[in-house]
Amino acid sequence: MGFAQKNPNIVYASDNSKIKLDLPSTRNVYGGTIINVKYKGTRISYTQKGAFEYACKLVEENIPTTFPINITVEFENLQDDDCLALVETYSVPFDTPISNKRIDKVYLKRYAQIYDYMPNFNKDEDGLKFFRDSPDAKIKFSSRVKYDYNIDQSKIDSDKYDFITVAIKALLKVVGFSLKAYSSGNTLIALTPSNQYTSTILSDDVHANYNLAISDSAYIIPRIHSYNKWLLVSKPPYRQGISLNYFVDSPDKETAIMQYGLSKGSYIRYIGNSIQDFFSFCDWDRPIATGFEGLYVYNANTQNVIPFQGNTKDNQSHEIFLSNTTISSPQNKESYSSYIYSRREIEENGSYVLLQDGSWQSFNYLEDLNNNDKYARTVDGYLRLKIISNIVDNGIISNSEGIINTSSLKEGFYILSIFNGNNRVSELKWKK
Repeated sequence: MGFAQKNPNIVYASDNSKIKLDLPSTRNVYGGTIINVKYKGTRISYTQKGAFEYACKLVEENIPTTFPINITVEFENLQDDDCLALVETYSVPFDTPISNKRIDKVYLKRYAQIYDYMPNFNKDEDGLKFFRDSPDAKIKFSSRVKYDYNIDQSKIDSDKYDFITVAIKALLKVVGFSLKAYSSGNTLIALTPSNQYTSTILSDDVHANYNLAISDSAYIIPRIHSYNKWLLVSKPPYRQGISLNYFVDSPDKETAIMQYGLSKGSYIRYIGNSIQDFFSFCDWDRPIATGFEGLYVYNANTQNVIPFQGNTKDNQSHEIFLSNTTISSPQNKESYSSYIYSRREIEENGSYVLLQDGSWQSFNYLEDLNNNDKYARTVDGYLRLKIISNIVDNGIISNSEGIINTSSLKEGFYILSIFNGNNRVSELKWKK
């Protein structure tokens, strides 16, 4: 790895050894986030859009629930030969109790879910513009690079860069895996505006920050649920844009996606446990429960899926395809408060299905879920459902159908399980 200065917002090409990490059929899945995409330019093909949206769905599986994230994508003639993608994120004044600094928009969208925080705006349309209509980030892919857009991992060209891997790396920078700081002498100073990762790993002591960045022992750890420790690049000398910006080079598949650089023919579909711990490190977790007031969040595993058994118009199976079109904006008649309420992680008791616009729609029976074009889906083609009911006792759920022993639900696919006092929120997904 060279010592030249690098831009922390760029996904770089490298001559590292090839790495091939397939998408595991058995994997953990988290949350109910939707990534909305707006394409800029007229020459972006359906193939390019499909590959990018596939990457979005992989990243969605690994993000704790936020309000929908809005991203603009374009292809541009970027001058740096090693630049595969350039990420620009947006910040906002953040005057909540935890900060008086400008913070990244994406983290505010998570913070608003955790603390049921609804920023005040002078006009209703200003709130809608902030949450629904304005971009949270922009990704520019280099039009000079030869990408392979194959979703099928077995068909990746060894002389091209895997576009989906580049897109995943860029999306993880969008959600905050990027140090916004600069060095001067033996100091390391956070930029303004900053982001949540920078504010978490750096302190107000600029000399201590610099020493951390060249300590050869900097790491991130989750705040709750785990004792993992993930080493960051921090070998001396300090390398602008690299130190504290990436996990150390290693054969560890758990950190591969955010190690520096990507070589031709390499592909990574497995995002890894380190990213979940990154979110925890950056305060994306809900507060630790105290008594009946806290919320517990659990992941799910793709081993536990129930095939959809509802009524269909015919008995033929339906193969699920990713949409190559952008998601249209909701109608303007939607109010700011209704937009927020329909996308809240915590709602009233009931069953909900996640729609493509990021809102939750209630339903009574699984047989009601027959509008294939309306629902959000995972890369496997599964619906994303959320069931909210009351806990009566350990292992027993009380709902409108009576008392159900949760051991009988072991085939159900829980993406998210939340305890809120006596309320339990379980997000499920079912394949149709």
